Amino acid sequence: MSTTFHRSTEVAQMEKQDFALKAGRVLLYLGLTFVSITVLRFGESGITFGDIFIFASLVFTILSRLDRSDLYTLRPGAVIITGMLVIGGLLATFSALNPLGSALVLVRILIVAVILPWQAIYLLSDTRFLYRGAFAFALGGGITGAGTIAQSVLGPGVIPGTEITNAGRYTGFAQHVSDTGGITSAALIVAFGLIIAATTRRQRFGAAAVALGAGIGLILSGSVSGLIAVAVGFLIFVIRRAIRPGTAVLIAVAGAAVFWIASAIQAATSNALDPWQRILQTLGLSAGGRYATSEIRASTYQTAVDKTFLNPFGYGLDPASSIVDGTFPAHNLLLAALYQGGLIFAIAILALIVRPFLGRWLRTDPSTLTTAILATAVSAFVFAMTAPSMYNRYFWVPIALLLVARSLAGTTKDPLRASPKASPKGV
Repeated sequence: MSTTFHRSTEVAQMEKQDFALKAGRVLLYLGLTFVSITVLRFGESGITFGDIFIFASLVFTILSRLDRSDLYTLRPGAVIITGMLVIGGLLATFSALNPLGSALVLVRILIVAVILPWQAIYLLSDTRFLYRGAFAFALGGGITGAGTIAQSVLGPGVIPGTEITNAGRYTGFAQHVSDTGGITSAALIVAFGLIIAATTRRQRFGAAAVALGAGIGLILSGSVSGLIAVAVGFLIFVIRRAIRPGTAVLIAVAGAAVFWIASAIQAATSNALDPWQRILQTLGLSAGGRYATSEIRASTYQTAVDKTFLNPFGYGLDPASSIVDGTFPAHNLLLAALYQGGLIFAIAILALIVRPFLGRWLRTDPSTLTTAILATAVSAFVFAMTAPSMYNRYFWVPIALLLVARSLAGTTKDPLRASPKASPKGV
């Protein structure tokens, strides 16, 4: 009797763990989609729906791993990097204008840079799951980009909490045009890679629809940094020989169509600047250089470096402490980490960014899915060099997905080559 009871309990426990695993995976998909739709927030807390889904996924992930011996397995390198991040962040908090706010930002960075990769590696344990996770992330960016079309047709009030700037820049389902540029540029690169990697018409059509929304949104956001990031992302595809001549022709045709649609929308918007005008404005080659944001950012970089020499332990991670010149923060991820978090914190951030690129695995895994995620991570980093992206999800999610790809490459005989269609059925 006792043996029968023990076996029944064991089976029930296995089923419970399996449910927790599947639930955690579905919630992670939802989280990866909604992290890009930043206007959707929970009440007055300001917490995004995406963060709620990711946290719920984390709870189920922990439940699924409670009976596993490796739940609390700590790797020396990960412990050192995390320790430096915490110590550096806490030291900077002592100098912060808002110490509590600085501590909360440190928690946010730990979640997206340390916990999310651990969570994703466990849940996206197969190429098929990684494909779906990448598509979920791209889908959120495509929706955000498509929101710019809704704003152009129905007016800015159609999406509460958003705006159209006086230069005719649209936010879509993000709260700031810079965020829209970062989100849509990352989504466009992922979606493009998924178009190539698709094995069915449905997959290809879905990825193409996402790419269309993201592409139009990128142009209407007026983000020069986003355009540069996309150019670098496409360069990665070329370097890794993932684009065939026929595909290149389709890219050119699709790009022309996206540009034509976006230009038609911009033409109907007062004071709107097309991409070329935005580039000239950013570089100070128009309007007498009055709106040369590149010069402003370069000035903040120099100020951040100069002030770091005066206080190598950082000035605080909260938004108020991020201002380097009395007006602007340092629009550069690494310099912002150095100025706000100090030298120890910045080294930890750099280590977290670099770790998925280490080793020979990228050279031995030429698959299109890996190339797509690699291109997205590189383009997100390029964007972060001109934007305050220290805890932005659209920067850290591609890094996490690349870590998943690296994990799969180290455990499978033919890493990331199986198509989603050919993989076993499941969530």
